[in-house]
Amino acid sequence: MFDFRRLRSPIIQAPMAGGINTPELVAASINAGVVGSFGFAYSSPEQISKDIKAARNLIHSDAQGALNCNFFVRPENFEASAQDSEKALNALKSLEFAGILS
Repeated sequence: MFDFRRLRSPIIQAPMAGGINTPELVAASINAGVVGSFGFAYSSPEQISKDIKAARNLIHSDAQGALNCNFFVRPENFEASAQDSEKALNALKSLEFAGILS
């Protein structure tokens, strides 16, 4: 479980979908000691994995912030294939393995 007391400031950088959230913005937020967030509303599993890895490469080893990934799922118009579901789960597992999710 994440301990929010480790944050430098109790701020969550908004998870904005549609391209405005970049790995650089998320990493800068985490490096500043707040929660950096991705808004994954329109992203493919491949893009999600790519963005998370890019942000992770920019996060300093002594960063006190945290990573938040916000997923939008619209069941009325979304049908994930088994392959897409597996890719999404693998992207999350890579975060857990890296210690970002616990």
